Order: sequence, then C-alpha cells, then structure tokens
Amino acid sequence: MSDNEETFNDSDVEGDELLQDWSLATKIIGDNKNVIPLRGEKDYEPDGTGMQGSMLFKAKKVMFDVLRQPDRGTIIKNQVKAYYDLDLHVATIKFPKGTFTNTVGSPNSDGTLTLQFHEFVYLVERGSVSPIIDLGINGEKEEYLLSLQDVYSFFKSQDELDEFFVYAYLKRMGYIVFPTNWKYGKQLSVYSRYNKGENRFQNTYLLLNGIFNLFTNISYSWLKDWATNINNIISFHPVKFASSGAIFESINKTITFYAPPKSQKQLLESHGVDLNAPVSSNYKIAFDVWKPNPSFKKSNRYLPDFQIVIHNKNSKKAEFPNLKDFKGIFQRLDHKFPFINDVDIAEEKVTKSNKTGNVDAQRHLKSRRKNNKGDKTLSLYARKMKRIKEGYRSFLLAVMDGGLVSIVKITETDFGSENIWYVPSPKIVQWKKPNQKKRN
Repeated sequence: MSDNEETFNDSDVEGDELLQDWSLATKIIGDNKNVIPLRGEKDYEPDGTGMQGSMLFKAKKVMFDVLRQPDRGTIIKNQVKAYYDLDLHVATIKFPKGTFTNTVGSPNSDGTLTLQFHEFVYLVERGSVSPIIDLGINGEKEEYLLSLQDVYSFFKSQDELDEFFVYAYLKRMGYIVFPTNWKYGKQLSVYSRYNKGENRFQNTYLLLNGIFNLFTNISYSWLKDWATNINNIISFHPVKFASSGAIFESINKTITFYAPPKSQKQLLESHGVDLNAPVSSNYKIAFDVWKPNPSFKKSNRYLPDFQIVIHNKNSKKAEFPNLKDFKGIFQRLDHKFPFINDVDIAEEKVTKSNKTGNVDAQRHLKSRRKNNKGDKTLSLYARKMKRIKEGYRSFLLAVMDGGLVSIVKITETDFGSENIWYVPSPKIVQWKKPNQKKRN
C-alpha cells in the first residue's frame, strides 16, 4: 500500500474532510433523476500527491462526459436565429419571439426585427439568439452558425466595443437602454412644448434673446462696478456691525458665478441649438436609459431617466472632458430633469396610454406620487441643501478602464444663488405666564 493510500484511509481523518467521489455524478446522465452529491472542501493549491491528481482526473472526466451528452443544447422549436449582415453591420431576426423583444430591436413592416450590433452581441452572450451568417458556397447560400469568438471579431473600433460594454452592463442591471439617436417610434422631449410647429417663433425668440444678452454683457461690467462703488460709499461706517447674512450677501455680489437653468423656459433660452445639429465636441450622448417599468413601450417612449456619455481613460486620442465639453453636453441633454414639475404628469399620460389595466404600472405611478409628496414636506433650508446636492441638469459619465465600467454622475449646481446661511425667523415668540388653576 502506498503512502497516499495510507493517508486516504487513515482512521483519524474525519468524514467531512474526506474528498467526495466525483464518479457518482455519472449516475445523473440519461434518464436517472438522482441528485448530484454535495461537494467537499476545495483544495486551494496542489500538494503533489497521486491521490489529488487521480481525483482531479476523475472530476474532469465526469464533467466532460456530462457536457458531451446529446440532450444538452438548444431545443430546435425554441431556437431564435439572428442573421448578421456584414455590409450593414446589423442583425435581423426573421421570426422574433420572446419577452426580450419588448425592449430590444426595431420592428419592421414585414414582421422582422432589426438589431443594432451591440444588441446582437448582448443577446448572443445571454443565449437568447443563435448567431447565423449566410455564406455563398458554389452559388448557393448556406447558413453558418457563428461562435461567440466570431461575433466578437466583428467589432470595428474601440469606441464600439466600449459602447457594448456599457450597454451590456446596464441591461444586466435591469435598465431599459436605447441609443440616443434612435429613430424608431416617438419619444417625449423637454422642448416639445415650444417646438410644435413653432420654429419661426422659436428662431425669432432666440434671435432677440441673443441681442439682449449681447447688450447686457457689454454694459454689465460697467454698471456693476459703478453700483458697487456707490454702495460701498453709502454703507461705510467705522463701527457698523455686519451680520453673517450681510457678509455673505456682500461676498455674493462681488464674486461671479454660473446660474444654471431652473425651469423649462430657462432651458429653452439656454438651449439655443438644434438637437439634430452635428456635435463639435468629441463627446456624444450615447444612450438613453429608463428605469425598469412594466408598462414601457418602445414605440411610445416617455422622457428617459438618464442619459449616458462614454469616456475611455486608456485611449490616447480622447482626453478627459473639459469645461467646454461639459457645457456642450449639458446643452444637448433631453431627459427627465427633477426640477421640472410637469415631467411626471407627462410620464403618467404616456404610461396610462400604453397599458391602462396594468396593475404593476399603477403601483409604479403611486410610488412616484408618494415620493413627490415627501419633497413638499421638507423645510426651506432642507430644499436648498437638496438642490445643491442633487443639482439641476445632470448626466452619467461611464469611465472605461480595461473593460471595467465606472459610472459617475456629473451635475451642474448653483452655489451663488442659493442662500444657504442661517437666516433667523422675524417672528418673536413671547413668553406667556402659565395659567394657574384656582383652588377650591
């Protein structure tokens, strides 16, 4: 008997510490419905013994025997084929079926479903579709089943690969994701109220607003200096006491600050560009993102909850966005801004028009109304602090680092207009003498 066998049969070794016999797993092959035996403790490093080598060999053999069984794989009647087009760089499902079609792809008039390449790769990864390509052999087209490695080889650039990583990450988290420039169906817009057949009015309004801003920018600096000097002369006193609020107000008048738009009207004034115009910045808004909603309908979409921009930190061509890039991105944002009150009302109309009888949709709307009521009960100071913390317009910046995705929220806030210092209440509470009860 060898040393390894003596060690294995040692009576001092407890039963829980003995390695399991993995050959028992072969009993589940075929029609046998026995349960797979429980695994033992894992060996974290090789010990060089023959026993460990033989057990590893048996475990590998059992695993490959199970994988080689013919009953494994996709059932033919449930197979969904996605045909990849090399020229158009898209995939087409001729007979779409499955719940994934509710939030993926663009339906066509002939009943087929067109998939963008990142959607195609994502569905292949999760096993929802079988990747097929038509190859011409001897003048006849034959279907060729692609492997996952073949599908990965069709990526054309690093930017396209980054977009896929971000898309797949968000989809696995349960979000609904579509490209920002997606043309299928219709989608609500923050600026739709002013753009319904009123382009002439909008252009005239923007022209007059630009002339007014030009005049104010020229005269603002001179008027500001003149008013500041007069105010300093009038308010000067050697023994004047200045409160904390007065000090902050004087500092606020001397320091310039950026005031972001805080209403839908101010959004239109600051927008000033066409959403469909070419972007001069290196950064574009890649995806519109919606929170999970059972009543979502891709042909009639409400405002997205988020919009996402992608940045690869390892790319030599792209640098981190500067102030000009951020301003360009903020100008082109078109999603649900929390500081606009009527956005939730518009979402409710679209949600109810999609599915009025859906119980999950009604629960979704009730929870949203409940959260909105909680904001009204906050104090004035708490609201100011919440506005500073959450900001106004915002977007998500996905930073790529060697295949890892880090999501950062970029928002614009207003530190100049928000008076966050303590202002005592003008009401003075007078002390009242408690009433004394008369003794009998």
